[in-house]
Amino acid sequence: KHEGTGLGLPVTKGLVEAHGGVFTLESEPGKGTVVSIVFPVNRLSGGADS
Repeated sequence: KHEGTGLGLPVTKGLVEAHGGVFTLESEPGKGTVVSIVFPVNRLSGGADS
């Protein structure tokens, strides 16, 4: 069993939302977990082509 501080998901959610994105997590015991991170296209700037 792996143990941690429990900060990974809250930090990730905060960073995603700070950049205008949406972070969702859905979990069903015995079935699995789905994590989605969606960023709006209009927020993208910079990068190799700029």
